[in-house]
Amino acid sequence: MFDVSRTVVRDAIAILEQRGLLESRPGSGVFVADGSSQAVADVLGQMLRLDAISFAELAEMRHLLEVHSAVVAATRASPQHVAALAEAIEHMERARGAMAFVEADVAFHEELGRASGNRVLIAFLESLRPLLLQGMLAGTRLAGAREAAVREHTAILGAIRDHDEAAVRDLMEAHLESSFQEWREAERVNARAGESD
Repeated sequence: MFDVSRTVVRDAIAILEQRGLLESRPGSGVFVADGSSQAVADVLGQMLRLDAISFAELAEMRHLLEVHSAVVAATRASPQHVAALAEAIEHMERARGAMAFVEADVAFHEELGRASGNRVLIAFLESLRPLLLQGMLAGTRLAGAREAAVREHTAILGAIRDHDEAAVRDLMEAHLESSFQEWREAERVNARAGESD
């Protein structure tokens, strides 16, 4: 129909599969992937690696998404969402290693997205997971960062339980600013360590 060879079509399908937009099922054919969050994550990750975007820009987008997500969650969160948020905090408190801590931290933020009930917002937050893991992992190396994160998440959860939109907005804004500053400090520490090697 498009007057191109099978090789061109195969190459195009392979590229779209790599980006997470298509999936091949042997014996069945090629299908549009169920979700696009991984594809978005791959594109953003590639842009970061190529210096096409910065972590500062990513943090700004995260602020736009997550403050809104938390405020909406304050009005829509069900008892099940509140329980899942509390469980994520418990996992943070019990985490032995940095990666387990960060995974529980990210799970808290993703659950806020689910509590908002907005599927587009959920997809965007899930797409940020690999990038958030990377940035948050750097921040956990700073003294007191993990304890501060638990306190901040606990305060956010309390405001959501109280359906206090104004408090949730203020707490989430402060938490995201604190997280960004921790990431910047971790980057400075890493840079100094690199210079001394």
